Amino acid sequence: MAEWDVINEPMSDDDPDYTNGHLGLRPDLWFKAMGEQYIDLALRETHKVDPAAKLFINEYGIEESG
Repeated sequence: MAEWDVINEPMSDDDPDYTNGHLGLRPDLWFKAMGEQYIDLALRETHKVDPAAKLFINEYGIEESG
């Protein structure tokens, strides 16, 4: 594989996830189990498995303001 989509849509669509000190990350299974470090861990482990591959975080709507 030349490229890996390692993290898919980690950012939340819900405004409350961006208030009161929340990071705006989608409160999915991985976030609930491991906290925000799940993203870093997933990227590091994928790189170990395939160090030559390009690794991506896929997020829709990032070209919009806000």
